[in-house]
Amino acid sequence: MAKAFKDETNSARATKIGPPPPISLKEIDLHVNPNIEEAIPMLEKFMRESYRDNVRSIRIIHGKGIGVLRNAVRLHLESHRLVKSLGTADKDHGGEGATEANLVDYNVELL
Repeated sequence: MAKAFKDETNSARATKIGPPPPISLKEIDLHVNPNIEEAIPMLEKFMRESYRDNVRSIRIIHGKGIGVLRNAVRLHLESHRLVKSLGTADKDHGGEGATEANLVDYNVELL
């Protein structure tokens, strides 16, 4: 009686997938929901999606106000593994009411 075996040559092979085409900038507006407990998880989801989509820079609109949301956003970004650098947005793009961050280079292992 012949033994059955699986022909591996016809099976689907895993292929290494490179990064998607880069996108220069994406933004999120958090100042419509100034509740920090809701805004930070929204920011985290936005960052993961942006990184997955190979976005180079993100802009977070947090508004000026008294700076509570701005400080929380910047504190979250300062030590985040996906953030290379951050700073205040240009005057034409929100100034103190927005923060811009450059994301680290795409690496599928960080997803």
